This record gives sequence, C-alpha cells and structure tokens, in this order.
Amino acid sequence: MGPERYGRVRGYGVGVTPTQLSAVSRYTQDARQGSSTAEVCSLKAEMAQIKQSYETRIEEMSQSHRTDMEELKQSQELKIQSLQDQLDHISSFLQRFAPPAWRQGLCFVIASLSQDHYRLAFMDDF
Repeated sequence: MGPERYGRVRGYGVGVTPTQLSAVSRYTQDARQGSSTAEVCSLKAEMAQIKQSYETRIEEMSQSHRTDMEELKQSQELKIQSLQDQLDHISSFLQRFAPPAWRQGLCFVIASLSQDHYRLAFMDDF
C-alpha cells in the first residue's frame, strides 16, 4: 500500500473519497457534541442541586449550633445564679451563728476569673 500521503484514504473500500469521509466525520462529531452538551447541562443542574442542598444543610447546622450555644449559656447563667444564692444563704447563716471574731471576713462572692471559670472568694480577697 505504500507510505501515508495527504488526501489518501485507506481501508474504507473502493470509491470512498475524502469529501464523503469528512461529511460522515462531521455528522458523528456533531452528534457527540450534542450529547456532550446535554450531559454538561445535566451535570450543571445536578451540581446546582447539590450546592443548594449543601448550603441548606450548613444553614441548618449553624442555626442548631446557635440554639445549642444559647441553651448552654442560659443553663450556665442559672447555675451561677443558683451558686450565688447558695453562697448568700451560707453567708447569712454564718453571719448569724458564727463567733463574732469570724464575722468580719465572712462575706463570700463568686469572682470571675475568665468567661467560663469562677472561684469562691472572701470579700477581703479583693
């Protein structure tokens, strides 16, 4: 058959010309391109749906986290108030029944060390 040359078509049988072959090639290329375009559109729609689902889930998780943090904050504030009430009760009890020498330094407070840590202190510690 010899070396390859421009314009020569091999293996397609007798009578096939480059023009006929390019028309078939163009048709199959257009068909593939149309299929690819539909697939790309489908994938874009699927990606948009996944993105929307992801954003919705993130917003739900964020709202849940905010709610949990607010509940935790309220719970901690109630605990602190309860402890302060108990200390006030103990302090008043000790003021009534403690010997006079002790009464001078028996004023308790809850001292804030940081946002989440507290300590019990006598009023003289300040």
